[in-house]
Amino acid sequence: MTVLVPALLVVIGAGRFDHPPIRDNPEPFDPDAAVAEFGRSCTSPSKGPRCPVLRRQVEAVYLSDLLERRAAGETLDPALYRAALKAENPFLVVLGMRGLAKQHKLSEADVARGIEDPRYAVRATALRFAEPGVAAGAQKRADRPDGSDSDAWLTAARDPDPTAADLGAPVYPGSKLRYFATGPNRWFFTTPDPPDKVVAFYKDQLKKYGNVILCHTSSLHVNTGVKKHDDESHELTCEGDSGRDVELKVGTKENQHIVAVEPSGSGASFSLVYVRTHGKDADI
Repeated sequence: MTVLVPALLVVIGAGRFDHPPIRDNPEPFDPDAAVAEFGRSCTSPSKGPRCPVLRRQVEAVYLSDLLERRAAGETLDPALYRAALKAENPFLVVLGMRGLAKQHKLSEADVARGIEDPRYAVRATALRFAEPGVAAGAQKRADRPDGSDSDAWLTAARDPDPTAADLGAPVYPGSKLRYFATGPNRWFFTTPDPPDKVVAFYKDQLKKYGNVILCHTSSLHVNTGVKKHDDESHELTCEGDSGRDVELKVGTKENQHIVAVEPSGSGASFSLVYVRTHGKDADI
């Protein structure tokens, strides 16, 4: 297989496209023809309908080329790895990050972008190269496997953006979803606005579900300890009442909306939790 690396650098550097998730077993294609067609049709502002497919094919070519050259013992130019960081293919991004790290060319900015990436393989790789404090903090929030999890390198999975049904409440205007700290039933956001504005917004949004209680806490509390035939009250309560963070709760243990807000620099970070329980022992 002959690959013109300069042409591929241009291709990988081209704009991103909206497309379905990468398939594990794409259809066979002619590498040279894919590169040529992409160069003709997809590097100008007006892009053809086949560009998403062609980009995936070209990135597969680039990934194969880098792997072959590494296997042959060739020392690759850091520019090749840096171009790989711009790819849609998560395996190509992972290879770029690992290659740059081995050459001591992976910057803090590269790692920071990787930690924010919605693709789990990229995020896990970035955490592997993050400062210990950053990695530990991200994993503590996210409750996810760490960067040493071997399965991380085997998936092209991309975290989906939550829907209104997932969140149970609207997203605070202008806030940013932080994938690295988002876990099951919990979505984590940051905003440059102060915590009191976020609290006021969600107090108003949650009141349609019932009486909103405000708690002061130092960590997020989600209580789903419900049995099907118990006689205890299932109303939500504050778990302690001290700390700098604010927790808004509404509903019952079976169906609860929680917004946890905390200061973050000059702004705020907040988590949205929507828990609906089911089954004989009220599993989530």
